[in-house]
Amino acid sequence: MTPSGGALASGERLSGSLADGPQSASVPERGDLDKSRLVEILGVVALAIPVAAHFWFIHRYGVNMIWNDAWTDINVIEQAHKGNLSLAVLWQQHTENRILFPNLIVVALAYTTHYNVIVEEYLSGVMLVATTALLIMAHRRRAPGMAWLSYLPVVVLMFTFVGGNLYYGSTSTLFGFAMSWYLALMAMAVSLFLLDRWAMTSVVLAAAIAAAVVGSYSSIQGLFIWPVGLVLLLLRGRTKRAVVSWVVAGVATAALFFYHYNVQAGNGGLSYGLSHPLPSLKFFLFSVGDNIMGQQLTRPPSGWGDLDLLLGIAVAVVAVWVLVSFGTRRDDASARPLGVAITWLGLLFALAVTVSRAGQGFWQTPRFAMFEVLLWVGCYLALLGRPSSTGDDGSPSLVEPSGVESEEGIHPAAPFRQREAVNRLVIRFLVLVIIVQAVLGVPSGLKDARTWHQEELVAADVTVNVGQVPDGLLQAAVGQWPPGYIRQLADFARTDRLSLFATPMAASYRRQGLLPSVATAVVAPTDGAVVSGTTVLDARSLYHSPGTTVQFRLSRTAAHDTLIGRATGTNYGYVLHWGTTTVPNGWYQLSSEVVRPDGALVRSTPIWIDVVNRA
Repeated sequence: MTPSGGALASGERLSGSLADGPQSASVPERGDLDKSRLVEILGVVALAIPVAAHFWFIHRYGVNMIWNDAWTDINVIEQAHKGNLSLAVLWQQHTENRILFPNLIVVALAYTTHYNVIVEEYLSGVMLVATTALLIMAHRRRAPGMAWLSYLPVVVLMFTFVGGNLYYGSTSTLFGFAMSWYLALMAMAVSLFLLDRWAMTSVVLAAAIAAAVVGSYSSIQGLFIWPVGLVLLLLRGRTKRAVVSWVVAGVATAALFFYHYNVQAGNGGLSYGLSHPLPSLKFFLFSVGDNIMGQQLTRPPSGWGDLDLLLGIAVAVVAVWVLVSFGTRRDDASARPLGVAITWLGLLFALAVTVSRAGQGFWQTPRFAMFEVLLWVGCYLALLGRPSSTGDDGSPSLVEPSGVESEEGIHPAAPFRQREAVNRLVIRFLVLVIIVQAVLGVPSGLKDARTWHQEELVAADVTVNVGQVPDGLLQAAVGQWPPGYIRQLADFARTDRLSLFATPMAASYRRQGLLPSVATAVVAPTDGAVVSGTTVLDARSLYHSPGTTVQFRLSRTAAHDTLIGRATGTNYGYVLHWGTTTVPNGWYQLSSEVVRPDGALVRSTPIWIDVVNRA
């Protein structure tokens, strides 16, 4: 059987034999060694920049507060403090997930940090660092000549600011409960790292299985580790015993996962996909390409950005090319099967999101960006492959042999050259897209983070003053759980000084009481923004009773303002598309205003915007 990428592997062996031979070996100059060392150091520093930015992001925008799903963490902690913690409590289903291992970590955080959510976010960051490092080391293990700088696109993608929305935080980085996702990702990386070792021993296989079990019982996405690991085992030509052991362990883990499983309704489901194939396909492509801007408010009123769809089509085509080129034949030499396995993981997740969320609309896709970028990462690593030699600058270069050896004999190298030419073209496209993603995504992610930070502060204020808050406002601010359930858990969190109740912030909010300004606020554009043409205005409101409306007002002075329009309620706020050409250029104060059914008005704190339209 000819290994996948056999031409490259042959070139690598040829290069290796020449390099190892005493006649071809040469003693590098001292200056060349220093230059190479400097390039490697600069490469490592470049990789560290996105990582440092990720932790700065948490430090700058994180708030130690309880929101939405995190209330179930408080419930688990309460059972532990009362001595009622049991396997049933830890194992109980949360939406579509089994989160046994995240629950154990939450209990540990309760006893060590008073369940500090920012610490939980930092812990998720550490898991992401471990995930990225393991994937890079696994790839470089079979590509030892690869320059560290070649992996910068991988790090940029894994630590992207893109993703999330006004309700789930940028890239889930600022949502402590998302720790379960990061744990599943790290478990995936550990499994693939172990399965891709040169030598497969029983101990290594057992450790890979154990990691996959941890991932499976951290998030439902962890179950994808099993089919992806199987792909890697087959491409590496592992023994039948190893493959059977992996399959049996995966089937047993899945069977236990779905034992007494409650299938969640209302998420679109498979029935929607079967009855609406074209919208579901559109959703799938959108989820694949929705990693540039992330924030829905930058898109057309219909919600479907043409750029996202075109990019999704392009990346899907690249993924098919990768799977056809490198994912159909055994390859036990190059690093490409690892990329193929990760590509399958990204595709499986995009498909799962489509099946479960397509019926809810496009706005669901950005919150899963941390998984969807794996498709991009997998394609890039597969195309990066393994260099047969390195250039003077440390960058990979391919050795093109005059012929390709296989079981059938020697074949001309022309097909090899053609395929590698396509590979180089595709990988340049991916690098360009990743650069665009970084340039456009960082401002978008920071904008989301500023908005979410304000949402977190409002939620903290409401949580501390939970006794003064009407039910509708309480649910709008801290999560769609029954108000009585939230009040009960908030009382327990205050008694045991958990999360924000262990900080001076709680005492400050309690002294000042519930702020009237939290009733509504402008969330887009941001304070000080420059606007032109048709601009999307978005406001948050904590009043959702029938007959309540939200509108926007514009003023140049506090005494004179103008009503510019009534907003439309959407899944991501109250939105109005405003034509800025209706007013002269200049600075204005923009505010949102809630009109209650009884005629009462509640206005937000105004923000400043600069209208700049060309004459």
